Amino acid sequence: MNLNTLNGFRHGMYGCFGNGKDALFNLVDALSSEAGARSFPELSLSPFFERTWASLYEALEDGQIDAERLREIFVDFAPLPQPGEFVFLGVDTSNLYRPEGETGEDRTLVPLANLPKNTHAASPGWVVSHVVLLPQQAGQGTYVLDTARVASTELATEVAARQLREVVALLVARGLCPIILGDRWYACSPFLARMSDVQASCLLRVKSNRVFYRPAPGRVAGQKGASRKDGERFQCKDESSHGEPDASLRRQRRQRGED
Repeated sequence: MNLNTLNGFRHGMYGCFGNGKDALFNLVDALSSEAGARSFPELSLSPFFERTWASLYEALEDGQIDAERLREIFVDFAPLPQPGEFVFLGVDTSNLYRPEGETGEDRTLVPLANLPKNTHAASPGWVVSHVVLLPQQAGQGTYVLDTARVASTELATEVAARQLREVVALLVARGLCPIILGDRWYACSPFLARMSDVQASCLLRVKSNRVFYRPAPGRVAGQKGASRKDGERFQCKDESSHGEPDASLRRQRRQRGED
């Protein structure tokens, strides 16, 4: 990213802030650049925070952010392909653990990751849903297009569908063809129902024990009784039920350390 692009992005982000915009902008600089701060007040000691310590609290108490405009800025500065090409979006969640944040609003229990097999534990915290632009080449980074906290009264799939609806609309307006990639918990009817009128294709992982059914055959002349509601069985872990694919794609995964 050259300096002109960075300068344009910073000006665009600054324009998304309402009340307390200067304090918010300084806080963003401190959060993104300060590695030594171990607490919220210590951010005011960062050389990137040009205001007094009281502005930290002003930024969070009085600051306002136009989320819709900020989403547009992220899309405007993302390295998008040319109009008419496919663009791949990833959707997933991450956990923010806040076991000591007793005054944090709407904390819930979120699972702890990277534990030994058959070990389950949880910690107070928040769940955050992300929509990112996936790289065109292996080894490149992802670009965040939208981030939203999942409230305790919502499902992650509900929040993701709402985010994707907004992001896809911005990409389609630029003449792109979005393809959404998600893990297996997005392969559910509530998520797919919410995405039915979104102009994007979904490529989602499914559990190995999932069972699908092909379209029901047409009614045979002279047949008695009710027509079949489902066609032949398709079980993911039973290859004999798969039949011949309509299309296939095979890619070789490059291992770490290989050129």
